[in-house]
Amino acid sequence: DALTGFTMELIHLDGHKVTVSRDKVTWAGARVRKKGEGMPNFENNNLHGNLYVTFDIEFPKKDFSDDEKAG
Repeated sequence: DALTGFTMELIHLDGHKVTVSRDKVTWAGARVRKKGEGMPNFENNNLHGNLYVTFDIEFPKKDFSDDEKAG
């Protein structure tokens, strides 16, 4: 998925779903910003900050077999 793009749903702390999509290669440490999905403002709960999602990617360390390459 990190090589071809993906769409995933995360469960926010308050229980609602947040959708994160990538349509390009995702490297370790890549970040996606979701505007307005962060923590609520202390003085005004109707305002929310940004949510930053940082990806921790592990690529295979061994060579693929011929069957894995074909699959």
